[in-house]
Formats: sequence, structure tokens, C-alpha cells
Amino acid sequence: MEQVLSQNEVNALLEAVNQGTLQVETKKGQDKTTDFVYYDLASQDKIIRGRMPGLEFIHDRLNRYLQIAMSTLLRKVVDVQMEFSGLMKFGEFINQLVSPTALSIFKMSPLRGQAILGIETKFIFHMLNSYFGGRTEDDREMEGLESRDFTLIEQNIVRRTVKSILAEVQKAWHPVHEVKCTYLRTETNPQFVGVVPMADVVVNTQFTIEFENAVGVMNLVIPYSMIEPIKQKLSISTRGEEMELDLHWIQRLKEEMLRAEVNLLVELGRSKLTVKDLQELKVGDVIMLNSDATKPLVLRIEGVDKMKGMPIIHKGHVALRITNTTLGDEPQAAL
Repeated sequence: MEQVLSQNEVNALLEAVNQGTLQVETKKGQDKTTDFVYYDLASQDKIIRGRMPGLEFIHDRLNRYLQIAMSTLLRKVVDVQMEFSGLMKFGEFINQLVSPTALSIFKMSPLRGQAILGIETKFIFHMLNSYFGGRTEDDREMEGLESRDFTLIEQNIVRRTVKSILAEVQKAWHPVHEVKCTYLRTETNPQFVGVVPMADVVVNTQFTIEFENAVGVMNLVIPYSMIEPIKQKLSISTRGEEMELDLHWIQRLKEEMLRAEVNLLVELGRSKLTVKDLQELKVGDVIMLNSDATKPLVLRIEGVDKMKGMPIIHKGHVALRITNTTLGDEPQAAL
């Protein structure tokens, strides 16, 4: 039967607690006289606050680069979409994988630690099938393959694919923080990866790769401890993108301008004639111009006076030898 305390009993308990004559049961790790809890500085069980726009910018660039790189690699139209990017425990990521899975371990110098590029086994066999001229219309061709390990030839092709992807990762990171991605090894058993402790936090970015009827998942896993030293760079809205795009645009504009064709015009002189004089012109007649034959002529570029030069004969052609290239920079005389 449920027992309910009377008001006198409740008052007595409260008085005993206030006087300290009654010991109150406390939770582990918490003192009844304080308002703090014990915290292990070596543990990553902490709340990581704030967005990282720099990292979002990197993943957005990587999504575009992967689409181009995979299409070139497979010689087919490949669609790449970033599904999500977020923080999770490394143990949670490992537990959701099945064996075998292609888990390629690589370094991102000068950042300390190792990262993982995981590619779904089913997609790898679809990719290998496409490499060797197979079809991807029927999934039954893949039955029985996903449970076995990769052969030596398959491992070499996977390694080649991973190195191609890492080159795009390196390119995507360049505007924010320059890194050099170095391939280390590939593991097929998730339990043998062990790049960080299971309780550590990682940034898991998942991409979906699709071509023809084949669909696969690729995970880019970077330990949070790896990017924590440059968190300030990743947490601010970087202007590196704008600067890089501006510089790239300026360079391309300069190249295109150097290849542009322009009209050059050298005017020997001018003269005024009446219609009657024009009708009376015969072969051998000389028209007097208003310019001096001993003075340089003006070279016009797209109708603008830019240079001066003297008329000459060069290899049987009438030519102009440039004598002054600063005409366009000369200040105009005041009226």
C-alpha cells in the first residue's frame, strides 16, 4: 500500500536536512554542497558549439569536383550529391558499417592524425564491373560478390580511385587551409581501422554517387581533433572563396584579352576635294595631303590614338616602324 507522509513528518524531514542531521543521498560525481560536476579533460564528451562555414564551403567545392573527377574516371555521366555532414562518435560510425568495406586511411599534412575515406562495397563492384566493360542494369550480377574480400587487381583499382578522390579533396581544401593528402593503406574490416579511439568525435560527410543504375555511398571521416587547431579558420565566413574566384576571373580575363583581335589604322593624311575635282581625277594624278612626309604618323587602335611611327617598306610590304608608344598616356592640352 502507498504510504503518504503527513505535513508534520514532511516538516520534520526538511528541518533535519537543513540542520545536517539527515544525510541526503547524492548522485555519483556530484556533491550536495556544490553546483559543479566532475569533468574529464581527456574525454571528448563535450558540446561542440557553432557552425563551421569554412568546412561547409570545402564540402560544397568537393561535391562539384567529385562529380567531374568520377565522370572522367568512369567515362560516364556520374551524379554526386552530399547527403549530410555532422559530428558523431567514431564508434557509432564503425558500428554502422558492414564487412568488407573499403576504408582507405590517409593523412592531411600538416594536420596531425589520420582520416578515412570509406566507399560502399556494392558500389565498388559496380565500378569495377564498369571498368571492365560490364553492365550495371542487373543487380543480380553483383550477388555473392559483396561478402568476399577484394582481389589484388581490384585492390589496385580501388587504390587508384581513392588517390584520384584524394586529389580532389586536396584541391577543395586549398582556399581555406592548404593540405597535402597522402594515401596510406586500405582496410576491409572496420574493426582494424582504429585511427582514433571509439569515444572520439569525428566529422562524417556522406556523399551519394550514382551512374546508370548503380548507386553507392562514400563517407569522408575526419577526426575532430585533427581540425580543432584550425577551427578558427573553419568557423568564420572565409573571404578566400571570393578572393580566389576574383583572381581566377582576372587571370582568365587577361588571357582572353591577350588573344582578342583589334583593328589598327594608320592615317597617311587628309584632303578636301569638290565633286567636280573628284570627277576630273585621272590615272597618274597626285592628291595633296595635309600631312608632312617627314613627320611620324599616328597609329589608332579601335579608333583611339595610341602610338606614332614612320612608314617604311619591310619585305616588300608597306609597314610602320613604331617610334613612340606613350601617345595614349600623354595629357591633353588645355583649351
